[in-house]
Amino acid sequence: PVSLYFINKFAKKNSIKKDSKLKPRVSVIIPAHNEEAVIHQKLENLIGLNYPKELLEIIISSDNSTDRTNEIVEEFIKQHNDFDIKLYIVGKRQGKTNAQNEAVRIASGEILVFSDANAMLDKDAVTHLVSSFTDDDIIYVTGKLVYVNSLDSITSAAESTYWNYDLFMRKVESDVKTITAGNGAIYAIRKSEYVNFDPIKCHDSAMPAYAALHHKRALFNEKAVAYEKAGITSKDEFKRKVRMFRGGIKSLYTDIRKYNPFKYGWYSYFYFGHRACRRALF
Repeated sequence: PVSLYFINKFAKKNSIKKDSKLKPRVSVIIPAHNEEAVIHQKLENLIGLNYPKELLEIIISSDNSTDRTNEIVEEFIKQHNDFDIKLYIVGKRQGKTNAQNEAVRIASGEILVFSDANAMLDKDAVTHLVSSFTDDDIIYVTGKLVYVNSLDSITSAAESTYWNYDLFMRKVESDVKTITAGNGAIYAIRKSEYVNFDPIKCHDSAMPAYAALHHKRALFNEKAVAYEKAGITSKDEFKRKVRMFRGGIKSLYTDIRKYNPFKYGWYSYFYFGHRACRRALF
């Protein structure tokens, strides 16, 4: 982070143009497994987005839910048949990434927006995500996740502080070249560039690396905001971190091309400092 502070001051920045007038067809895909507690609120959130509804497709990809998730979605579709909402039921439960992969096959949008069932999008979030796709080499855009319960406990406060520090690094990376990871709560991809990663991989983290290694760009748009609750207890947060980092640690030792700064420039430095050094601590 210290080096990023100086890089931010002295390195040449990429001129990132944004165009709020861009209005391609968008498919919002929500993977969901047993989300009966939040799925109705999520659907209400999505139909309230400030984006032309004739250009908006909503797909709930139910990953073998055994609670009332499917029933709630089906009832919501009946009540709001003026919106393009689909319930897709995954054939075999293989996790979040597979649920996304399968849903993408039926998606009609030029831009795919992904979010979690428990993350609420700001009404202009999709508009801001789409506004960043102004150059052909930009294939991935992530937004800003805000924790709404940062004062509820020591654990949630610590996670919120850590996250704000991470967002600073992400913004510098985006301004200079390309980011090293996204966030599953809010990100978008050109459908033509979508990659069906192995279900064991975390798609929102794997896609920025793919972009960099193919000389494409993954950006951070801080105006595209999602709201979520951080873990209240250390046990909750620990379980979440284990899930996140089990794949991250493995990625340090695969496809070592990413450590070649002569070929991948700033991305190699950003990845080594932001990802490799941090994960090596574990």
